[in-house]
Amino acid sequence: MRLKRESRPLAVPTRVAGAVESLAVDIGSRVREGDGLVALESLDAHAQVEESRASVEIARARVRGAQAVMEKSDLAIRLAEADLKRAQQSRDRVADSVTDAEVERREVLVAQAVIERTISETTLRSSEVEVALAMSKLNSAEMVLSRHQIMAPFEGVVTRCLLYTSD
Repeated sequence: MRLKRESRPLAVPTRVAGAVESLAVDIGSRVREGDGLVALESLDAHAQVEESRASVEIARARVRGAQAVMEKSDLAIRLAEADLKRAQQSRDRVADSVTDAEVERREVLVAQAVIERTISETTLRSSEVEVALAMSKLNSAEMVLSRHQIMAPFEGVVTRCLLYTSD
């Protein structure tokens, strides 16, 4: 596509190759900056955008799931710590009411809950990175899709339109 501006013609290149879906101008057409000139076939690019959007939603769902597991872990820690405290207080008040082994078992339960919370926090961080990566891929797919629409870079007149066919 060639546009004429200020008495000199300038080529308007495409950034992607593809079959022409529609031509919005004819030779002699006046165009303004940003007017659509040519639309290239973009089914694959549309599909990539939709796939990327789905990946973003899946990654966001993983974040929500990881947040729920983390909240559950926080609750498990609070409950285990409260149970340990009760057992220690009971042992301190009434001799032989709770054995040292029972207190130690509760201490292990608290430690396990803390470990599970750490694992869930790591899973959450990983899920958040997956969202960022999926968003990046979506942005890239949308940029590729936008390149299937060739726009006038400036105001001018269409002086030539070269379309090549593949045989």
